[in-house]
Amino acid sequence: RRDVVTLNTALSALDCGEQWSHALRLLAGARAYAGVPADRISHNTAMGACGKAGQWQAALAVLTELPAKSFSPDVIDYSVITDSCERVRALAAGVRLASWVATGRTRPLAPPAPPAYVHQTRQKFH
Repeated sequence: RRDVVTLNTALSALDCGEQWSHALRLLAGARAYAGVPADRISHNTAMGACGKAGQWQAALAVLTELPAKSFSPDVIDYSVITDSCERVRALAAGVRLASWVATGRTRPLAPPAPPAYVHQTRQKFH
């Protein structure tokens, strides 16, 4: 059965297995391939997988896509990103994120470009 619970379980397994790039591919292709819309938990899990692998830029790219998917970033999203920055000692990014949150912005000042494989995956499923 294809549903969001199954999607989130698969993303969680990829997170635990430190397979961040596969988690991003699954997140990007879930709706197009399986007809399953990702929810907030799906995005948080994918961000967490990126963060655990030290891929804070990829995690931030997922965060920047939330408003386009009708999700406003919340404290959990910011916590995942902050943890990602701390893991790789990306202090400048962490400070920038803190100022972003402190000013109440819901969108980043300068979103990073998503990694190339995210674009490739999207094109593959469209």
